[in-house]
Amino acid sequence: RERLLRLAGGGAVQVHDVERRAGDRRVGDHFLEGRERAAARELDPAARQAAKTAALTAWFKQEYPRHDVAVRGFTNGYDTETDLWVKWQLQRMARQRS
Repeated sequence: RERLLRLAGGGAVQVHDVERRAGDRRVGDHFLEGRERAAARELDPAARQAAKTAALTAWFKQEYPRHDVAVRGFTNGYDTETDLWVKWQLQRMARQRS
């Protein structure tokens, strides 16, 4: 028996049902075949941000053990002078991009 199932988000799946007897029991197998694909939709901003955050977190957890990370400022520590220099560099990069 074959049937077409429509999916809520669009698209459809063709289902092939095969039934057989195994002694006094009926046994069924179901084969699914994608027939149509739903049109791509853009994620809402909150879901997109959550996906980006999860991807970055997963990447960071994978990469961090592979690297020796240390922060050394101008006076061998992350001080106010180093922080101001970092902020200045970020502002300069932002101006160059726009």
